Amino acid sequence: MRKHRHHIVPKHAGGTDDPSNIVLLTVEEHAAAHHDLYKQYGRWQDKFAWMLLSGLITKDEIRHEMAKQRRAELQRDPVWLEEVAKRRSDGVKRWYASGAEPWNKGKKCPIISENVKRQARTPNFHCIGDHNRGKNFTDEHRHNLKTKALNRAKMTCLYCGTSCQPAMHARWHGEKCRMKSDK
Repeated sequence: MRKHRHHIVPKHAGGTDDPSNIVLLTVEEHAAAHHDLYKQYGRWQDKFAWMLLSGLITKDEIRHEMAKQRRAELQRDPVWLEEVAKRRSDGVKRWYASGAEPWNKGKKCPIISENVKRQARTPNFHCIGDHNRGKNFTDEHRHNLKTKALNRAKMTCLYCGTSCQPAMHARWHGEKCRMKSDK
């Protein structure tokens, strides 16, 4: 049976790795010990240890929650708040906090503005190429697009006989068509 090393006084509560502060417990006993510590002292570290050992939460969820808890603790820490205020008063500021001019000097970017206008005209962008909807192409440009499309490499599916681009063949044909024809 696998045993865990449990700190009688947890390290986050000032405990040490001294052998007199460590006891060997099963996973279930370890989870119960952290649950009891959480109920007694209300520390978030014990809550997360109990939940992780009990399988109620994953490691990724623990990391996310611990980061949130640490940020909340820092925001209540007067030393950290004083350090942040000092850095801000030393001139280490973001452009928007310091009153400096932004990179575009308050002007609208013409490309972004045109994209916003186009999206307002055609609000439902669902497909690749929808960003071109509503554009007026010259006949020459249309001819060039058609020529490029016709000259692209094509493959023919051995099972259904459809001709398509290699990427589409890999995604929609080949093995899938073979399995359909075997049925």
